Amino acid sequence: VRHYVSACLFGVDISPDAVGIAQLRLWLHVAVGEETPAALPDLGYNLRVGDSLASDPIEDRLVEELTIRRGTVRLGLDGLDLALNRATSAHKAFMDAQPGDRAPAFAELEAAEHALRAELGGGAADGSTAPPFAWTLHFPEVFRGPNRGFDLVIANPPYVRWAKIPAGKRDGLRTRYASMRGGNGDLAYAFVERALRGPGTNAAQPTFGDGLAGRAGGIAFILPNFTTVAAAEPLRALLGQGAHITRWVDFGDVQVFPNATNYVGLLFGTAARGRQKTFDTSVVTPEAWEAMEDGRDWSGQLSSSVVAYGATPWVVGKKSRAIAPGTVNLREIVDIKVGIQTSLDAVYLFGSVVGTGGDGIVQATGTGINVLLERAALFPCAKGSGDLQGDRLTGTRHVLWPYHRDGSVLTEAELSEQFPRAWAYLLANRARIGDREGGRYREGAWWRFRRPQGVASAIRPKILVPALMREASAYLDAHGRVICTGSGTGGGGALMLEPLPGIAVNLEALASFLQSPAHWAWVAVYGSPQRDGWRGIDRTRLLASPVPRTILA
Repeated sequence: VRHYVSACLFGVDISPDAVGIAQLRLWLHVAVGEETPAALPDLGYNLRVGDSLASDPIEDRLVEELTIRRGTVRLGLDGLDLALNRATSAHKAFMDAQPGDRAPAFAELEAAEHALRAELGGGAADGSTAPPFAWTLHFPEVFRGPNRGFDLVIANPPYVRWAKIPAGKRDGLRTRYASMRGGNGDLAYAFVERALRGPGTNAAQPTFGDGLAGRAGGIAFILPNFTTVAAAEPLRALLGQGAHITRWVDFGDVQVFPNATNYVGLLFGTAARGRQKTFDTSVVTPEAWEAMEDGRDWSGQLSSSVVAYGATPWVVGKKSRAIAPGTVNLREIVDIKVGIQTSLDAVYLFGSVVGTGGDGIVQATGTGINVLLERAALFPCAKGSGDLQGDRLTGTRHVLWPYHRDGSVLTEAELSEQFPRAWAYLLANRARIGDREGGRYREGAWWRFRRPQGVASAIRPKILVPALMREASAYLDAHGRVICTGSGTGGGGALMLEPLPGIAVNLEALASFLQSPAHWAWVAVYGSPQRDGWRGIDRTRLLASPVPRTILA
């Protein structure tokens, strides 16, 4: 055990605390497995602090120089040759050192690495800020071997939704990783891609074989379930380019982590490129999960199926259904838009609205707000999916609406003339509104919402379908008076269905079908499982839903 821990295991994490915990756990594992007490192995070399996703130009230069020098005869040694030789000798001395001599050997190795970094044109790595990790520099025995990478990459990467990633890092991630170009993905996707290819500057042309798993190493990741997520289309396409998946194990709505609500799966694969058109999948049934928790054999309890590679959603553990005669996919007859995003619901949304007389003025109450506004400036608003269940609009919230019926923004003059109370209220909150997203809204029509998407659709006849439901749900807004948000405290927000141009759709008939047991049977199969019997549905999956042709007017 001691040999494998000190010679075969390597790890990198952006958090010094995580590295320290990993060292402690490995030391405990070594100590428990040995009868005779002995000094614990120094793991400072194996486990390092660094940013696994950032591209280090020093490493790019090192790989380039090693490629140039491989197999060439040189008449003299330049400064870089000397630095490479020093780093190589220091690394060999460290690997050959006895336990008592490893500390000074590691100090010399770090000094040699810093000298090599300087010779390559970079200063010393700033360990206080988790610098980009130069894998080839720090683990030469791994990345200068035949595979040029690890035999197996195991990871439970951080699950960070796109909106939670600091804005300053998003452009770099988009540039380096094709998997992050889905618009609203998860940081975990980039870790999968990093295992398969280098973090170069051209994500449109992945360089497979240059990733952490080298040319043929394996990968084993636990990931947020991305099988049907629209933003994960680039990742699914990337995995399909080289048939890299050997198996996907889907946990469905089973909660693997006791202290967090996550819907996850296990991705097993290889950096080696194949030509297969399909891969194996398994679904962890409740019986299998119970056996896992009890330590019993659970392999026979899995539900298995074969899935075709592709960017489109993967139908895992279920048989794909052909479109039955007399039906069409929703995508053939409707467009689906997401709800509004104000970026400051505390100002724009109100929990209750009550009339105060016949003058059209109402009392609007929100979080810490009690204000008199014009009723015509307020629209009913479904914020969370809980506000839309079955055929009912159960929420009582309203949104202040500074827009024309065509979706264009009301001007200052129009607001002050038509809705003087609402305009005075906006002026009183101008500082808060202008500070949204780093001050983007301080100039121009500063009272507008965060983005224009969904505004025009919100005030047209449409059908609202909640993004989370536990029964077949659709609300017919025949007069275009109900607004919905893209997400909310009730969970998921809603999607807005409008007929495509030139397509005559009987919205009442369509809403009736979307409220039917037949449609719920489809959602129950193809929706994303959530806790307590809820199902999630996104735009891509809903557009694939079959509906009767009879709803065409």
